[in-house]
Amino acid sequence: MCGERGVLVEWCDQLRVLSHPSVGGSCRTTSDAKAIVEDWKVGWRFLDREFDDTNLKKRDEIAGIVKRFMDLESAQRQELTRKATKLRKICEAEFANGGSHQTNLAHLLESIYLDPPQA
Repeated sequence: MCGERGVLVEWCDQLRVLSHPSVGGSCRTTSDAKAIVEDWKVGWRFLDREFDDTNLKKRDEIAGIVKRFMDLESAQRQELTRKATKLRKICEAEFANGGSHQTNLAHLLESIYLDPPQA
């Protein structure tokens, strides 16, 4: 247990956890942050660089960003939610039966089995 409401585990299905409606944000690595914040525009950057002991945030700064994420009435949060929903639909279509990832994988396997590389 971790406090009254938390549990530490060695492994969990991160996608299921982060997809839960009660989760409003998550901590990610610098490379993930670039995609989430700059490319997909479905998140906000909290740190300007990789976390270390020189850029610790104070309790009120952390509380402020958490409140911002959890404020469902905020125009900024609603825009993030709209973009994230759009991105989710795109991903669902890509991974649906017959989606492009499946077609691309089938073509790759076909090329390997029908035209194996020459030694």
